[in-house]
Amino acid sequence: MPGMYCVLSQGASLTYSLEVTGDDTNAPGWSAATANWAPFPQMTSLTASATATLGAAATAIRPVVTSYTSGTLTVSLCQVLP
Repeated sequence: MPGMYCVLSQGASLTYSLEVTGDDTNAPGWSAATANWAPFPQMTSLTASATATLGAAATAIRPVVTSYTSGTLTVSLCQVLP
């Protein structure tokens, strides 16, 4: 199963969540701005680095920063093949 890793820089002060979509990102006219995004329940309103396992297929993931004072957020996805 894919693992998601969110890492905040040292001293970062921000709140973030992750959203996922199953939309066909290769479809003509697809846009992240109009995609069907859903909150990823294990990754909402976080203020520290975190990891989670994605139990269902997703074609795209996006971070949503809801509060920002300083720092950076790095989001990574590790796909594990059977």
